[in-house]
Amino acid sequence: MLKNQLVLIIISVATATAFFSSCEDGFYEDIGSSGDAVVSSDIGVHKAGAPSDRFGNPIINERAALPGWSARDIAGLRDSIIERLEGIETYKHALAGEIGDVRELDPRHHRLANMDAAQIAIAVEEKKMSLGNFLGQAIVRDINVSDLVNFSDASVVTEGVADSIAGYLVGYEDYKNAMPDLDDPAIPIAAPSGSYTATTPASWFTELTTFTTIWDQSGTDNAFSDVPIGFGFIFFPEDGYGAQTEVRVSTNGYMTFYQAGGNAIDGDEYLNDSITNTTSPDGYVATWWDDLIIHATQGEADRVIYNTSGTVGSQEFSVQYISVARNGGSTSDYHWFEMKLFEADNSVELNYHNVAWTSDSSDNATIGIEDFVGIDGDCGPSCGSTNTTKPTTCFRFVPNACGNGTIDGFEDCDDAGESATCDTDCTFVVCGDGTTNATASEACDDTNTVDCDGCRGDCSAVETGCGDGFICGIEECDDQNTTVGDGCDDICEIEDGWDCTGEPSTCTPDGSDTDTDTDTDTDTDTDTDADTDGDADTDSDTDGDTDGDADSDSDSDSDSDSDSDSDSNAVSTSSCICGMAGTRRNSSLIGIVTSLFDA
Repeated sequence: MLKNQLVLIIISVATATAFFSSCEDGFYEDIGSSGDAVVSSDIGVHKAGAPSDRFGNPIINERAALPGWSARDIAGLRDSIIERLEGIETYKHALAGEIGDVRELDPRHHRLANMDAAQIAIAVEEKKMSLGNFLGQAIVRDINVSDLVNFSDASVVTEGVADSIAGYLVGYEDYKNAMPDLDDPAIPIAAPSGSYTATTPASWFTELTTFTTIWDQSGTDNAFSDVPIGFGFIFFPEDGYGAQTEVRVSTNGYMTFYQAGGNAIDGDEYLNDSITNTTSPDGYVATWWDDLIIHATQGEADRVIYNTSGTVGSQEFSVQYISVARNGGSTSDYHWFEMKLFEADNSVELNYHNVAWTSDSSDNATIGIEDFVGIDGDCGPSCGSTNTTKPTTCFRFVPNACGNGTIDGFEDCDDAGESATCDTDCTFVVCGDGTTNATASEACDDTNTVDCDGCRGDCSAVETGCGDGFICGIEECDDQNTTVGDGCDDICEIEDGWDCTGEPSTCTPDGSDTDTDTDTDTDTDTDTDADTDGDADTDSDTDGDTDGDADSDSDSDSDSDSDSDSDSNAVSTSSCICGMAGTRRNSSLIGIVTSLFDA
């Protein structure tokens, strides 16, 4: 009786607080039994311009640490409360041996004919816990359900119901304030992966009011089902698999991100192993991975359900296991737990019902998360596969936020952005790491330290080919240009008569063709040619030497010069031209000799 009075006090305080808040804010509405919005002062909701859920329904009820609700969700809560109240009444008739009355009340409860009194009694207590959970949600969200439940009626708000209400309210406050229950200190997280920051909020389970059923009292064992998340979710970001849109839910208390392939496709493994382990499955979330079964006749109807709720951009995806049993265990155990994914920050949460749970002597579960290759992970109470009792806290794994200026988990550094020593991915600056850091004077980074592959081995410059100042491939030189005649030509070959060294190349003449003839003699030859036309030709050679030629022309002069130069060249005009053809360094001499020949 005292516990019921305590619950009533809590309810009164919570309701009064919400009522005065609503009067002050002046924009609250109530959802009646029909689900239609009417003017009232009980439920905190936004009016015009409100955000919407994924179905386009306006969000009209928002509370801290809870997903935003639309009228659809509120109507679902009311329906769930009605269903639990009717279920409790039905099971009471069954306990009294009034099976005929049970079938008349609800043909869906034909399964009770196959349950003994002990199992029916367990089912009644589970329904009371579930009812208390829904009533706790109504109180927290300030949803008026006084037309459904008289909180002063001890025959309805029994001790079991009151326990569940109180547990939900206390759990909500602790969870909202991100503080563990003072009576249940935080459990240390074992073997952190470094990819996530782990926290342990108080044990707190919010039973779904709207959902899709995967399995329901079907006797299903070792099976899986692929279900949509409702948004893109990134799991173990450093593994690089990107956003996943579906999960593979197993009857055995875990789910995998099977779209990544590999060992993540395994959804029906009942032999649980420790974290970490490279055998399948990998890429999973496990709230209670054990050999479980969706029992058909044990206690409350065993089922697995899921739902995505909340405002688009901050939605929550939840898979809940309701009253599932250990396969091959006792007939009186039941396990209530859930796996949650959060759209806003890609965090993962493992939750356990704050009241409803009875262990089995065969329980040996794995609790935690594991990456896609089985070499990294985070754990619950331990990383082993022998957890036997329900944890006293929930477990939340939040991806570490690179760029917040604080070194977290796997981060080497965090300068809130790029710096000369820290990359934007919160690793130290290292040429060859694949991240180009301009602040650290990197011009490129192609994941290696090899020259001549487009990026210098020290990441200092991008290589573009001939003219970039770097000698690569078949290049003999590279003077940072493609100019001809400066020692290194336009295809980066060394020109004749030049030496080129270094990067970028410095080119100088090699001295092999330096002419030491400094004669500036001008000599005039007066040749008296004997020719048949009687002409006397006079040739004036500006030759740099003195000779005495006797020319004999027949309309065409035929000179035979014996020139002796200080550079010891004694060649004919034609052979001189041929010998010099195509040689860039003698192009000016070719022009002079050619002009003399044509004269």
